[in-house]
Amino acid sequence: MGQQLHKRFSTEMVQSYLERYLDKTLELSYLLDILGIKRRRFFQLLNRYQTDPKHFFLVFPREKPPRTLAPEIEINIFNELLWKKP
Repeated sequence: MGQQLHKRFSTEMVQSYLERYLDKTLELSYLLDILGIKRRRFFQLLNRYQTDPKHFFLVFPREKPPRTLAPEIEINIFNELLWKKP
């Protein structure tokens, strides 16, 4: 499968493909080959695009950064690193 869709194509490119599919200038099988996705994922994207074309994005901003430690734990780690053995 390779990379994820948002890493292979820009949002504008996918929007263009979806528009061309809706205008019936591109066939579904051809689009699935180009995008490298299954029918189910394609129709999920198409549904999202048709619902709100102006706010269609492939990537959503994260609400909080992944893999973060609690501030107390970071302080403890920092203190342990600064502590010198006798």
